[in-house]
Amino acid sequence: MSAPKAKLLCSFGGELTGQLGGVSYVGGKTRLVLVDRSLSFEGLRSKMIQLSCVAPSCIEIKFQLPDETLDSRLVSVECDDDVVAMLSEFEASQRIPLYLFDTGADSFLRLGSVFGC
Repeated sequence: MSAPKAKLLCSFGGELTGQLGGVSYVGGKTRLVLVDRSLSFEGLRSKMIQLSCVAPSCIEIKFQLPDETLDSRLVSVECDDDVVAMLSEFEASQRIPLYLFDTGADSFLRLGSVFGC
């Protein structure tokens, strides 16, 4: 029997906005993607580039910790260790909220203003 796959709930093409005292993700698309838990960062990055059509030099991958809201900081995924840490935060049955940002687009610039960066 093969190991359970990780379920990534990938949102892209939208933006984080501050509304009614909270932060929400609006617009874009959301797709459920199954990946092996042994996935490398480059494998994840490649899959997310194909999914979102973001230029390879402009993709930013972040995830939301379990039991946290979007008001909390999103966690960046930038290397193999980050992928391992992300996957270890979630049980096999949980969906991992993953957000893809295009650093070359205006929507990424608004990300910093939502979180006060």
